[in-house]
Amino acid sequence: MAQPLRQEQESHSTLMLAVAQELSALNAMCVTLQDVVAGKVRAGALSGGALVEAQAADAVAQHLAELEKFLRVYVDAMETLAEDPLGLALDGVSLTALGRRLAPLRAEQDQGEAQPAPGDLDLF
Repeated sequence: MAQPLRQEQESHSTLMLAVAQELSALNAMCVTLQDVVAGKVRAGALSGGALVEAQAADAVAQHLAELEKFLRVYVDAMETLAEDPLGLALDGVSLTALGRRLAPLRAEQDQGEAQPAPGDLDLF
């Protein structure tokens, strides 16, 4: 019985790593977009509302990078039979609001213990 369970875990790990790889590829595209936007900002071609809207590319890149990191840490923790794989993966998420959305029940439990967190975005 242990063999099918191990195969299923390996299958889940493979799937999660494939999703992490896809997120990494999307993040690379967003970084390219960020570079284009940053060039426009330096040239003075974006200001006001357009600049605020363009910052969405930065937010998307940050979220994709965090999701990729979360999945990779979670898979590693599962494969090494860590005591709390979700906790380890969440500890690596630097966007606090994203971490709360990934594990809302854990966030509710931790709400009383945690200090107020900084914002979710670190824009350029």
